[in-house]
Amino acid sequence: MKKIILYIRGTKSAAFKAYGIYLRRLVFALPKPGKLWKASFFIVFVFIFISNVRAEDITLTLDEAISIALRDNRNVLMSANEIKKAKAQINEAWSQILPSLTVNVDRDRTSNLTDKPYSTTEIHAGLKQNIFQSGRIYNSIKQNEYNEQVKQALYDKEKIEIVLNVKKAFCTLMLSEYFLDLNSKVLKNTKMHFDFTKARYEKGQASQLDVENVTAQLDNAKKIYEISLNQVEASKQLLRNLLYLKGSVGITTIGKFVYTPKEVMFDKALVRALGQRPEIKQYEAKAKADEHALNIAKAGNLPSVDLTLDSFSGTRFITTTGIATKWKNYNVLGLSFNWPVFDGFATKAKIEQAIVDLKQSQILKEKTVQDIVLELKNAYLSLKTSISSLDFAESDAQFYKNNLASVKKKYTEGIVSSLDMDDASLKYKLAVFNKQQALYDYIIAKSSLDKAEGSM
Repeated sequence: MKKIILYIRGTKSAAFKAYGIYLRRLVFALPKPGKLWKASFFIVFVFIFISNVRAEDITLTLDEAISIALRDNRNVLMSANEIKKAKAQINEAWSQILPSLTVNVDRDRTSNLTDKPYSTTEIHAGLKQNIFQSGRIYNSIKQNEYNEQVKQALYDKEKIEIVLNVKKAFCTLMLSEYFLDLNSKVLKNTKMHFDFTKARYEKGQASQLDVENVTAQLDNAKKIYEISLNQVEASKQLLRNLLYLKGSVGITTIGKFVYTPKEVMFDKALVRALGQRPEIKQYEAKAKADEHALNIAKAGNLPSVDLTLDSFSGTRFITTTGIATKWKNYNVLGLSFNWPVFDGFATKAKIEQAIVDLKQSQILKEKTVQDIVLELKNAYLSLKTSISSLDFAESDAQFYKNNLASVKKKYTEGIVSSLDMDDASLKYKLAVFNKQQALYDYIIAKSSLDKAEGSM
C-alpha cells in the first residue's frame, strides 16, 4: 500500500494554515488504481484554493502604490472625465461658426371638408449661417478653452495631492512596521529581565518590589506591542483606502527610508511655486474665462446678422376647386438683422453678475498666492528641522553602535552577561529606530515641500 503525504508551507493566511495542518495529517490510501482520480481531484481543488488565498496578498513598492492610486483613485478619474467634458464644450462652441441645416417634412390628411378626403405634403429645408454676432461666438470659444485649462489644473492638483497622501500612508506603514519590530524586541528583552529578576527573587537576591516593578514593565511592554499591531493594521487600512483595495487584501511593503539631500533656497522655491502650482494656473485661467463671460454678457444688447436660405417643396390644397395642386418648389434667401434694444434690464443684470464673478476669481487668486507662500514657508522650516534631527539621530545611532561593539568584546571576554549584551543591542536598535523616525520626518517634509512647489 502506497501513501502520499502533502506538506505545504509559506503562507500567512489563517485559513491556509488550517488547511496545511489538515493536509499534513491527511493520508491518501491507494489500494486500487481506480481511486487515484479522486485523490487527484482533491489535490487540484486544494491548490486552486491555495492560489486564491495567495492572490489576496500583494507586495508593493512606493512607485507601484502611486501608480495604482493614480490609475484607480475615483477623484482622479472624475477629474479626467471633467477634462473630456470641457473639450467637448469647446467643440460645441466652435459649432456656432458652421452653418446649421434643418429639414422638416409635413404630411397632412383632411376629411369631411370636401367630398373626398385629400392629403397635402410639404418639405422645408432651412439653411442658416451666422454672419455677425457681436463677439458672442469668439468669446464663447475662448471662455470654454480657459475653462478646459481650469479643469486641467484641478486634475493636476488632484494628482499631486494623491501622490503626497500615498507617500505619507506608505511611509507611515513602513514606520509602523519598524515600530512593531522594535516593540517585539523590547517585549523579548523585558521578558528576559522578568525571568532574571524572578530567578534572583527565588534565590533571595531580589525583593518582592523588584518583581512587581519588572512585572509592571512586562505588562506595559505587552500593551505597547498590541498598540503597535493595531497601528500597523490601521496604516494598512489607510493605504488600502487610497489604493481602492479590498479589505481582505494583505499589503507587504518593499523599500527603505533613504536620505536624498535637497538644497533649498526659499526665494527660488517660491518662484517655482508661483510658476508651477496648479492652483495658480487654475485661478489665472478662471479669471480669463470670466473676462470672456463678461464680454458675452455685454453682447446681449448688441446686434446680430444671420444669412438664411429656405427651400420649400410640396402640394397645396386650393379651397375653390377642392383639389390639391401639383408639387411646387420655391426658395427664399434672406438676411436677418436682429438688435435687442430693450430686454427689461436682463443684460444689465448679467453684466453685473459677470463682473462679480471676475472680481471673485481675482480675489481667490490673491488669497491662493498668500496660502501658497505660507504653505511653502512651513514646509521649508519643517525640512530644515528634520535635517537637524536627522544629524542628531545619526550621531546617536553611531554612539550606540560603538557601545554595542564594546559590550560584545566584553561579552566574549566574560566580563558582562548575555542580558547586558541584549540590553546594549536593544539600545542600539532603539537608536536605529529613532534614525528611521528622523528619516521618515525628512521624507514627509521633503515631499510636502515638493508639493508646495508644485513639482511632485
